[in-house]
Amino acid sequence: MTVNTFALGGPKSEGHKNYAAFLDSVFNDLKHRNIQNLIVDIRENGGGNDPNDLLLYSYLTGRNFRENRSAFTLFQSVPFKKCYVEEETDEIKDLEETLREEHSIQKDGKFYQNETFNAFWAPKPNAFTGKVYLLISPFVASAGSLFASMVKSDEGTVVIGQEALGGYYGHTGHISVTYQLPNTELQLSFSIVDLDQDVQKLPDQSYGDGVKPDFTVGQTIEEYLQSSDRVLEFALKQISR
Repeated sequence: MTVNTFALGGPKSEGHKNYAAFLDSVFNDLKHRNIQNLIVDIRENGGGNDPNDLLLYSYLTGRNFRENRSAFTLFQSVPFKKCYVEEETDEIKDLEETLREEHSIQKDGKFYQNETFNAFWAPKPNAFTGKVYLLISPFVASAGSLFASMVKSDEGTVVIGQEALGGYYGHTGHISVTYQLPNTELQLSFSIVDLDQDVQKLPDQSYGDGVKPDFTVGQTIEEYLQSSDRVLEFALKQISR
């Protein structure tokens, strides 16, 4: 299974609905055929929309989970408003209303996410119960890395490739803002919510690390030009043992 992006639209979009129907069909078929090994390739996945990452994970895990253990911002009122780039009318007003609603718990100078916006998920009835081989690369980030970290956190998963860009234990995400510097007019975009992901502590993962593979396997320029996929070949050899 290759999933190159989670940018398929939000929960009410047609893209998400089609994706959800596709996943349900795929995993029903895997269960019917009694498939025991599944390769999930997200090496080109730079992220996308919630809840597409969590939905796929719900077909690969046997535990109840949620997107994060905690999430906080440092403000409810947008700072440096004169430099803020509004792409839509009343964007600052709408953002501040969202922050007050979703991050309503003030503690130690931070504004934490209200639990109503962080619901628990249960595994799907037709979730895959065999062995998962996850292929990752340095391109994997944002929702892609959140998905990768949760998959790696489950016992029995084998992760192959190169360290992902996004963090294993957490990252900044959810709400993106854009500022324009007054002198250079350089525009900077970044996310403002600090997320502590719902993953278990692992001996090979330190805070600040990206998602690390169990087996580090790269690809040379020559192999790429010859259309040789050494990472996938390594995964297939692991399955055939």
